[in-house]
Amino acid sequence: MTVLLLTRPKDASARFWSQFTADEQASWQSIVSPLLQIVAKEVSIDLSGYAGVVFTSAHAVEITSQKTMQRGLAFCVGRHTTDRAVEFGWDAYCFGANVDGFVRALDPVQGPLLHLRGQHTRGDLCNRLQNQGQLSEETIVYDQRYCSFSAAAQRALEAEVPVIAPIFSPRTAEQFVKLCSAAQNLYLVAMSEAVAEPLSALDAKDLIVAQDPTAAAMAEGVRLVAMRLARVEGNKTAQ
Repeated sequence: MTVLLLTRPKDASARFWSQFTADEQASWQSIVSPLLQIVAKEVSIDLSGYAGVVFTSAHAVEITSQKTMQRGLAFCVGRHTTDRAVEFGWDAYCFGANVDGFVRALDPVQGPLLHLRGQHTRGDLCNRLQNQGQLSEETIVYDQRYCSFSAAAQRALEAEVPVIAPIFSPRTAEQFVKLCSAAQNLYLVAMSEAVAEPLSALDAKDLIVAQDPTAAAMAEGVRLVAMRLARVEGNKTAQ
C-alpha cells in the first residue's frame, strides 16, 4: 500500500489528512512524522503603541495569544492563519497567501506594526515593509527545531513501497533531504519553488510544485502524484 508521509506537526498533519475523502484515505497508509518541533520562546509581549500585529503562521497566533491578553488588529498571511487569529479573538484580516502577496496587498497604516514570528523565516518581511514606508518591528516567539523520522517513517522509506511526501517549507525540505537521501521510491509534492529546490537533490520518482501555496493546492498535488503513481503501477501489472 502507498504511504502518505506527513511531516508537519501533528495537528497540522491531521488537518491536512482530513481534506481527503474516505476512499482516498482507505487507499493510503498515513504516517505522521514531524520533522520540525515548535518550541515557544520565553518572551514577554507588550502590544502598547503598535497599530497592529502581523502573523505569518498559525503557530505565532497560538503562542502570542497564550502570552498576552491584549488583542487588536492582526494582518495575516494565509487563510488558516487568519482563521486561527479570529478564533483567538483578534480583529484579523488576510492579506495574501504568502509573504510576497502580503507585501503587495498591504497599504501602509498609521503607526508601527509588530511581526510576531518564528526563529527561522524567509522573505525578510519586516525590512520589506520598512522599505515601502510601513514602520515595522519584529519579535521571535517560537523556534522550529529539527526532528528525526519516527521508526514507522524510517521503515517505510527503507521498504520498496511507494512513499508520497507533501513538503510545506524549505527548512522541512532541507531536513527531509538529510534524512532520506537513500530512499528509492519517493513521490514528492512541494509547496513552492523554494521548497522544491533542496528536494531536487533527491532521486525522487516524481517531484511537483503545488499550483498555489495553500493546503488545498497541496492536497490536489498529492492526488495528482497518486494518480500518476497508479498509472505506473497499472502499467507494471499489465506487463
